[in-house]
Amino acid sequence: MLSELKPIHFSTDLIFPPFDLSTAPSLDRHRGRIREVFEKVRGEKGIEFNELNVHERDGPHLVTRGGSGNVRSYSFLPDRIRARDEWTERTLGEFAREVKEMVDVCFRVFSIPIIVSQSCVIRATAKPHGYEDSREFLFDHGLNISGKRVADLFGRPAHVAGIAIAFPLMKDTPDAHRVRIESYGRDPSLVFLEVSSSFHANPIPANDQDRLEKNLESCYEFMETRVRAFVDSLYETKGEGGQ
Repeated sequence: MLSELKPIHFSTDLIFPPFDLSTAPSLDRHRGRIREVFEKVRGEKGIEFNELNVHERDGPHLVTRGGSGNVRSYSFLPDRIRARDEWTERTLGEFAREVKEMVDVCFRVFSIPIIVSQSCVIRATAKPHGYEDSREFLFDHGLNISGKRVADLFGRPAHVAGIAIAFPLMKDTPDAHRVRIESYGRDPSLVFLEVSSSFHANPIPANDQDRLEKNLESCYEFMETRVRAFVDSLYETKGEGGQ
């Protein structure tokens, strides 16, 4: 059984009809709007950022750096707004509420009529019960082979072991999910979990920002229920590692 999940990363891409930034005047207007967003979110919403970068190759962005390596950022690309909270110190609800506040301002400043799709990524760690090394757990129960056998086959021990699974859109499900279940490189005693979810079926109009939060919650629920249940079920199997 896995211990309680500890989220370490939240992010979401909000994709809209692209801006034309092919000319200098349009790019200058885009940067001017980002400065306007910076001022409005601070004045109207009380959200502070300590960096405003408008000349970066990966798109202009607002950044705040916190303790323990935490980085909160919003990047403004021609076809999307990307919100990220790396090494997060917040709950999903706190992240989602800030995203909604930011989007409220961005819809108005950029005159965005609709979000055509949304993607979400959530990463977390957890400890597998009964194992000091999550690689042994995943080899024994997930891959049906011992770590020693893997080392013999490849001529060296594995640094990371894991499983990747993709679940496509279906007629009765408006979301797709990609799942990674791996040993955690920073601390092999932990399992690293990642769910990447895409929501394409129903565009999100400007007056329905609660859907942005619901999609984030759906991504987290998929991890907390489906992925956790799958990992817990691996304890019912025993491969070469246990022989």
